[in-house]
Amino acid sequence: MQLCAALAYYGMFALLPFLLLTALLLGKSITSSQEALKGLHRLTYLLVPEFQDVIFNEVISLSRLSDIWGWVGIVSCLSCIFPLVVTIRNVFLTIFMAQRRRPVLVELLRDFSTAIFLIALLIFLVISQIIYDELIINLFMAISFPLYIVDFLVNLTISAIGMTVFYYVFIPIKTGLKRIFVVAVLVSVLWAVINPTLVFLLKLNPRFGIAFGSLKAVFLIFMWVYISFCVIVLGAELIAQWGNKTKG
Repeated sequence: MQLCAALAYYGMFALLPFLLLTALLLGKSITSSQEALKGLHRLTYLLVPEFQDVIFNEVISLSRLSDIWGWVGIVSCLSCIFPLVVTIRNVFLTIFMAQRRRPVLVELLRDFSTAIFLIALLIFLVISQIIYDELIINLFMAISFPLYIVDFLVNLTISAIGMTVFYYVFIPIKTGLKRIFVVAVLVSVLWAVINPTLVFLLKLNPRFGIAFGSLKAVFLIFMWVYISFCVIVLGAELIAQWGNKTKG
């Protein structure tokens, strides 16, 4: 729980810069293409349900100011993302009982390249949502297949692929890809269950978190980020324990 709380703290700082850099790197299409906007909006919903409109509108407003975003702005966003990447790597080192054995400069370059890779992964997820909206939905609408089933399976597949790549990058020891993929699917299923559950609880009790007053939205977003990292860390623990049993 302590590790998840640390990740949630840095994750709150990194969430908006992550999405903003994704929008900026996608270029002008993100503000002019309706399909690109839908893809980013769907991804934001998967990351932060119920509050996707607030975060999405902020990201789009900032991305439309791309003319004033120079290297200073990009570096400032990366500086918010970098601590999260370092913390994730340290958490995985703790779980897998490994150590940083490379020189400090090499480790810094590795963490920096990982931050860039995570942004590329978000771009891939946005593009996947665009392809889903444009091709798959139209295809299944044409054959009158239940879209809610398609929506669940496609989002589960995209999430499983993303989590597989995520674990593969951050796990500090050699682990079988099959093992990672199985756990990534389990994590994606758990995520798919938690997402509507949170939405249902908020609709059931809309005054939840009212003790935080005007900061209620911040509290709920932080809570969701914390729960998300709990699921991610749980997946890492499962992979580590699976590996220990295999060795035993």
